[in-house]
Amino acid sequence: MNLKLFSGGNVHANRRPLTDCPGCVLRHNRYRRVFDSFADHEQRAAHDGSAMILAVALSILSAATTIAAALLQRSWSQSRTRMPRHESIEFRDVHESAAFSVQDVVKILDLSESGTGDPTHPGTAVLSDSYLIRRESDSGNGMVFRYASSGVLDGRCTSHTDNHVVTNYDSTHRPACKVIAILLDHLAVRSATRITNEMTFRGAFDGADGEDFETHIERPTRSLTVIVIFPQEKPCRSVSGTVRIGERGPDTETNRSNGPLFVDNGRLLYWRVLPKTGSWLPIGTTYRLQWTWPRTGAGSPPT
Repeated sequence: MNLKLFSGGNVHANRRPLTDCPGCVLRHNRYRRVFDSFADHEQRAAHDGSAMILAVALSILSAATTIAAALLQRSWSQSRTRMPRHESIEFRDVHESAAFSVQDVVKILDLSESGTGDPTHPGTAVLSDSYLIRRESDSGNGMVFRYASSGVLDGRCTSHTDNHVVTNYDSTHRPACKVIAILLDHLAVRSATRITNEMTFRGAFDGADGEDFETHIERPTRSLTVIVIFPQEKPCRSVSGTVRIGERGPDTETNRSNGPLFVDNGRLLYWRVLPKTGSWLPIGTTYRLQWTWPRTGAGSPPT
């Protein structure tokens, strides 16, 4: 395991410095609008013969976006749902201060060039991390996203290119840590926007027999979608999905009804997470995927 993603925001009165929090990790997307995010992948598909995977992924994202739009419209047409308490995430002059909610999160982790198993030739993974956010009050002026890796880490915001900063921050959690702070003081209360960050990891998902990925909910979030694209020569053989509420809570394994799903013989993984009760995913919950893949060759279909 090499990476974690933390997506959160918390109460203004309980702010804590960014350096006290662990980091995060993940991959590719150029989608401020969902369909635009697959332009580069389609070019790669023509080259490596993975057009089927991308078509399936596009269909999944289209459905997820439709659901997100319906949820957002419903939230506007009804009285505001009380958000759960959460700490404010801040970096320098940018602070969330419980001003924003996340209507939908889509994380696309592209491992097409990962899994080398050779430390002298590290692979590359790209995380596209996309948030449909809504301003609930005027108490905060922006959002802060943190990422960490045991490998080499680069990142940028592809949706708000003129009003964000990307820099390093200190953490004992991982050697490579990046923060993306985005100013949103222009966004009116009850208005929405989509924020998309793209993170590139080198040498982070190169385990010979398998890897894992996890994301942590720190701000009010209505839904989460994780999509993982596997290399053609290293499809996923098996996967487990676990949920842990709080730092010391037990790891609860998911089943076929609420866990990750496979298509195309292990080339694509999809996990859609919705609240079991209420309107929000529990603050402080960690969602973790752990998979195995073959050392060489195409391997066996997933189980």
